[in-house]
Amino acid sequence: MELSGALLKVTRALVYICAGVLPATLLAGLSLVFLVSSLWWSVLLVLLAWLGTVGLIMATMFPPNGAESRLRMIVVILLTFGLVAISPLALMAIDFRNLALKAIFIGPALVALHYCWQVFRLSNVRERWFLSMVSLLLVMAPLLWYLQRPTPPEAVVYDTAEAREVTLIVENSTQEGHPVMGLASLSKVPYARIHYQDRTYTPLGAGRVISFPRETHRSQYVIRELVQPNPASSRWPVRVVWALHDKSGRLMARRELWQRSTSYWSADTPSGWQGQNAADFFRRVLTPLGRMAVPDELYPEARLRVEPTSIIRPVSHADMAKRVAGCEAGITMGEGEKFGHLQSASPDWRFSARLPIDQVFCTGDSTYLIYAMSGRHIEVDRLTLEGRFIGQQRINLPDDLSVGTSHFKYVSRFDAGPLGVSMQVNFMDGLPSPGQPEVPVSGLRISLETNR
Repeated sequence: MELSGALLKVTRALVYICAGVLPATLLAGLSLVFLVSSLWWSVLLVLLAWLGTVGLIMATMFPPNGAESRLRMIVVILLTFGLVAISPLALMAIDFRNLALKAIFIGPALVALHYCWQVFRLSNVRERWFLSMVSLLLVMAPLLWYLQRPTPPEAVVYDTAEAREVTLIVENSTQEGHPVMGLASLSKVPYARIHYQDRTYTPLGAGRVISFPRETHRSQYVIRELVQPNPASSRWPVRVVWALHDKSGRLMARRELWQRSTSYWSADTPSGWQGQNAADFFRRVLTPLGRMAVPDELYPEARLRVEPTSIIRPVSHADMAKRVAGCEAGITMGEGEKFGHLQSASPDWRFSARLPIDQVFCTGDSTYLIYAMSGRHIEVDRLTLEGRFIGQQRINLPDDLSVGTSHFKYVSRFDAGPLGVSMQVNFMDGLPSPGQPEVPVSGLRISLETNR
């Protein structure tokens, strides 16, 4: 009997330490990062986490049936502090798939609740009443604060419509805030034209957008994205307001988002990429009249042929830097923030794709853009010299290809015509540096041929 009692005490101590004390100490240590912030709730959270950890240590050392009443009450109060701090994380951890991560968050809460239940069962009526009141006050205080805290208003829709084109206006009156949706996310909605600043943008599907100088002043519907100081909350110093008006100035819809650095808070979409959420909101309110066009395939019935080739010469740093070949001087690649954009001076058009463009070749009356040269596929876009988008081609390399597809790639020769496209692709272990060319480890001649 004595042996079984000692074994039970050792088992209890091990469970309390492994499931409660150790993960609680880890979480309390991690909570110290919140001290970097000067917000009062950050300091309070760290304090509650450490008080809860102390409570778990005392709960391990002093079992309820061997401790005096006053000590049990102190331990329960400390554990309640810890439960207030960890309860949001424990509730979220229920949906975690990783069992170890789930145990780290849920374990201390379960151990604390087990101890509180034992104390409650051993207490008299007066002690139970005291414990209930203390627990209620400790839980109600943060709950009332949570319910009374300032929150972003929910989105409102006063009217809906259909539209072929919209005007986008972005205004930022803050130093620390930044637009969230902008043209990047709105261009994923299949409006025929989006007027923004001094240009008109046409979404082409698959992340491609082409623009020309703007001709019209304003369309029937105007979307404004306003980045402003947020007077309602010092914790969220920036608010982003989206408003949709018709040409007469009538408000049709409004949505608001609160911003802090790279964190966002919205009442109607609390998670996810908020720029896309905003674009989806306007898609529902201002329904596009058409669908996003699927780019035509350049050579739908072409046969793929891949042949090893000999290396002609090393690839220099100048070769890699000259990413536009055979084009007039007016066709150039953008730099800086516009890296990967292709632009023409005359006629004035700009083209951007989902991924940075690797190389550009001009032949005949067309411009061919090669990008996404990673893994086992290469994508090719074709535009006319006037900026009309013709279509795209995806070249999937065979799975049994002997070359390493993770190598750096450089197209040293490119030919295209109405019946197909061919290119020589060099594979390199590294990128060349100034004065130090890189010798490709292998090369392939890739051809698409059709009899049409």
